[in-house]
Amino acid sequence: MELLKLPYLVHLKILNCLEPFEHFFLGLCSKKSALLIRRIRHNFDAKTIDLGHYTIKTQNNGTRGDDFIMWTTYYHPKTIDLLTGVFWNQRIKLKYNRRTIRCRITIHPERKIPLLWCREKHLKSLPIAINSAICDVFNTSSEIRIMADMDQLSEFPNVDSVDNLLEYSRSVDLIEYQNFFDRINIRNALSILIKLMHSKGNYEENAKNILSEYSGSIYLHPAEENLSSHEVIATPQMDVDEDLNAE
Repeated sequence: MELLKLPYLVHLKILNCLEPFEHFFLGLCSKKSALLIRRIRHNFDAKTIDLGHYTIKTQNNGTRGDDFIMWTTYYHPKTIDLLTGVFWNQRIKLKYNRRTIRCRITIHPERKIPLLWCREKHLKSLPIAINSAICDVFNTSSEIRIMADMDQLSEFPNVDSVDNLLEYSRSVDLIEYQNFFDRINIRNALSILIKLMHSKGNYEENAKNILSEYSGSIYLHPAEENLSSHEVIATPQMDVDEDLNAE
């Protein structure tokens, strides 16, 4: 790579002109390029996987940052209108669980961030693969933080455990909800923004019953009646209203 042959100060001048996602793509090229990217101070120290919007967001000191990168599958009903974008000539290859995921790249027309396209069979693996690659390139925390719409559990990543989970929805099937938490181990904290019942008392009681065996921190965020899941702006480290495990 010709860039690596240039003097260090020239490296810095060029890299300071690039977007964070361009640093990411450059860091994937080789170990030397990744070391170069790590020398630059970035304005984030963690990231969150937002499944409802197919986006990875950056975080700094626990506060929500910027949209970093998106992912989807070819002909996904929620993103098919974006398939009209022009694909880059180069593809990107990411690895997860000994499998290689090959993606094509476009730029979102409004948000101006990359959108990675993969085959449908990789939908549950790609966000974790991207998260892991960002950790490697920027040398950030390897924690898995996820924001998930519980109405879309069929698209939840193929993982057995996460560090932080913020889940939201207007309603949810209680049996499916229970099965999900029987399967997923949450290592750090769980935040709930979900309308199980109309009254706060029933809502809290049901949440406690479902998560009775969970020993970590559980935070309760009662949702307003007119709140849409796609209007939620939060992270697993947002301010909370109540700790369900507090004595």
